[in-house]
Amino acid sequence: MRRAWTLVFLLSFACGEDPVENPGDSGLGSTDGGVSSGGDAGMTNNDLTCRPGLNAAGACGGDLLGTWTYRNACSEGSAFAELGAMCAGLEVSNEARSTSGTLTVMATSYDVNVSTLVTGNITVPSTCAVMVGGCAGVETLIEGSGSETMATCTGIAACDCEVQARIRRTESGSWSASGGIVTTLNTVSTARDHFYCVEGGVLRYREVPQNAADDEVSYTLER
Repeated sequence: MRRAWTLVFLLSFACGEDPVENPGDSGLGSTDGGVSSGGDAGMTNNDLTCRPGLNAAGACGGDLLGTWTYRNACSEGSAFAELGAMCAGLEVSNEARSTSGTLTVMATSYDVNVSTLVTGNITVPSTCAVMVGGCAGVETLIEGSGSETMATCTGIAACDCEVQARIRRTESGSWSASGGIVTTLNTVSTARDHFYCVEGGVLRYREVPQNAADDEVSYTLER
């Protein structure tokens, strides 16, 4: 049971947080010359709303040449979904993502340096907690799931946990685009397709899911 829980946390944090899943997850297309805030999202006139589930219908393409700043990240489901499937009665609340970093797109190549922080509260029922030694065991398993994952769990039977995990990605490679799909190839030869759309100085992209059940993260960037 202890190994299963550890695997679940690894999966829930590693999947979906694919900032430019090979940084190339960036799309590349046509600029609209919107007002850019530089690094201050609070002073922009652009719509930086994140659109979970970006798909072919919303993939308008566009010109992504230039340097983009990450502003937002979201998904349709929970980053803790795998854990919930393994422990009946587990509850997740106050889940949020914040992202920062840059994506630089050149004529045929790209560079990405992005960091995403996932936070949330998890209530683990006693029936699951007891199998790993109580709240201390739950906390240890969560923190062991990633080098930058932290948890604080309290309780006597059931456990209330505050969790945060940071996912960093630094990558470079080449890209090509057709319509609203950008294909990236990183330096270790991993290829990925992404839906993307550039509107008013804002780029949105999301990796094309490999399976229907995959809940890939959507990103919003500003130039």
